[in-house]
Amino acid sequence: MFAPLALIFASVTVAVMGRWLILVLFLMPLACKRKPNPTPPPPVPAVSIPTLEIQSLMPLLPGRPTHLAIAARQQFYWVQETTTGDDTVFGLDSQMIPAATPLTTAKILSELGASSGTGNIQSLAWADDQLYFYFIGGQSARVIACLGRFSPSTGRLRILANTESIDRATSMGPSLALARGQIIATDGAWWLWLRHTDRSIFLRFDPASLAPASPIEFHQPFTSIQSPNGTLAMTLPQMHPSAGPDGRLLLTDLHSATLWTIDRAGQATITLSLVGLSGGLSTPVVDPKLGFVFFAAAAAEPLSAITIDRIAEPPVRTSYPALLMLSADHSSTIDLQHFHVTGNLDSSTLRIDRLYPDPSRQGYLAYDSTSGHLVLLKINQ
Repeated sequence: MFAPLALIFASVTVAVMGRWLILVLFLMPLACKRKPNPTPPPPVPAVSIPTLEIQSLMPLLPGRPTHLAIAARQQFYWVQETTTGDDTVFGLDSQMIPAATPLTTAKILSELGASSGTGNIQSLAWADDQLYFYFIGGQSARVIACLGRFSPSTGRLRILANTESIDRATSMGPSLALARGQIIATDGAWWLWLRHTDRSIFLRFDPASLAPASPIEFHQPFTSIQSPNGTLAMTLPQMHPSAGPDGRLLLTDLHSATLWTIDRAGQATITLSLVGLSGGLSTPVVDPKLGFVFFAAAAAEPLSAITIDRIAEPPVRTSYPALLMLSADHSSTIDLQHFHVTGNLDSSTLRIDRLYPDPSRQGYLAYDSTSGHLVLLKINQ
């Protein structure tokens, strides 16, 4: 009796095992075709966010017209226009300690034959171990103006153009006393820009071609600056010219929110729209890699277009203050969150009107009119 049952059980067992064997043989090819677990992707490298290092070099008086000139070997010079008209140019001595130079209002007036008087040094520029300056002042009712240069190594001062020669070149007459002067050192020949509320004149001169004892020769290549929309009103206080590439001028036009490039014939072409940016823009410096570098203060109102055809999106959106690096095909910013400040400075209130490239420090020197500090700005990638 048990033998038939065992035989039946064995038959059932073999049948069941056979089905399992067939199922396993069927699934094996599918298992072989299953894709292996994917290799995890390599970790994404962290994005390097540039920072702006802001170092206080020395405190000066806040809110004063202040002018700098960058020399070689980490040397630089500066002057603050005084309300009393007795300016003194300062520089760094061989131990990198600030020291007064002999270039003062009194020395300039004496060189021009005035025994007394007052005046301000309104612009500085450096070339070939010489410090160039523009001065305007007076003695009683007499207007005294000059373009000159000073040698820090010898202490020698030379007047390149006196009041009479500047008056002949500008035909400003008594209104010369109202004009502010700025030396703009472009590649090759330089510019002396004189402007008051009614007149604006650009005079071109070449410091490299000066004869030892001859007066400077001024040239006036244009009497006005022409843009595609007409004459630019250079008497407006919102117009800020600076040195551009290839001997041309740049014009930061805060009136029409435009950065213009001006050729030697006075023709202006649109380089960048500044619409929507901070109204507290500095004049730019040109960097071959970064484009046009501006410092933008935390101004109350953004720049706006004055005509419908100029309305456009801002070239970059950021919070202010910020360092802006703009060009025709790319833009980037470093905002307040990425400022690293050393010294007694409030980075949120920084206001800088002009950047001075300093190759020896690999950064930009500037004057913060809010705190009165001379500062060094360096971009850290």
